[in-house]
Amino acid sequence: MSICHILINSCMSICHIIINRCMSICHIIINNMNSCSNIFYTIIINNINSYINIFYTVKNIKEEKEEEEEEEEEEEEEEEEEEEEKEEEEEEEEEEEEEEEEEEEEEEEDRKVTTTLVTSLVLSRLDYCNSLLAGLPKDLIQRLQIDGICSPNKFLEDLQPSLFCQELRLLAIG
Repeated sequence: MSICHILINSCMSICHIIINRCMSICHIIINNMNSCSNIFYTIIINNINSYINIFYTVKNIKEEKEEEEEEEEEEEEEEEEEEEEKEEEEEEEEEEEEEEEEEEEEEEEDRKVTTTLVTSLVLSRLDYCNSLLAGLPKDLIQRLQIDGICSPNKFLEDLQPSLFCQELRLLAIG
């Protein structure tokens, strides 16, 4: 019995050692698997995070480009509007210049008419003076011309602008 007992004890001890070894190997494998799975999950999560970051970065870049394009389009529209306004202003200035030229032409025509009227008035007054002088004796005419009373230049100097205006009004009314 003692041999049997020794054999059983030794078998049990060998079994115990084998079981312990198996358990330790299993623990090592499980630990390794855990660490591998941790590494695997870490890599996957990091990759997913990086992909998400890349996606959002690309999305943000696209949005920024779209915003920039919209801003550029708005700026182009504003520039076009400014150009249209400038063209309109230039057209208005040209129209104003044409109107001013027309007004100047009308004023020039009015001046010509006024000058013609004034000239005819002065000439008629000179003719009237000359007809008055024609009825006077020559020695009286010479004395008056020497004194400067009846000279045509003196007559022109003595005329007042208000007299011209009154005569022109009378001619216009009459």
